[in-house]
Amino acid sequence: MFTNMEDGNYAVYKNKLYKASIRENGELALYSKTKDFPGFTESVFEGVYQLIVKESEVSEAYELTTYGVIDGEKFDIVGKGDNGTILCTYDHKKAEKFSFMRVERCEYCKEVANCEFVQERESILD
Repeated sequence: MFTNMEDGNYAVYKNKLYKASIRENGELALYSKTKDFPGFTESVFEGVYQLIVKESEVSEAYELTTYGVIDGEKFDIVGKGDNGTILCTYDHKKAEKFSFMRVERCEYCKEVANCEFVQERESILD
């Protein structure tokens, strides 16, 4: 499933989804462009507010990652090219199978005009 959300860390706090970052001691920083709740303060990022919460205060926290898929095989997305999406892999056999070009010692990339996109969530909570 593809949600059009950008890759990164997210957390659900009081039934609202926020961009998030992991802090020390079991805490998360939540980011918003508005002061949604008391306690949000200006962050180091201009026009962005933050709230520090304990992991136990969020109902969910995860890292969202988008992949390009060709014939059922997932590939990392590294950018957009002139003619499509640039996919990469470190798997030599997958690279050969899909005619990827070697760009580094163990890295292979290919620009594709059409591919499916999938997003995966992985928990960032301990």
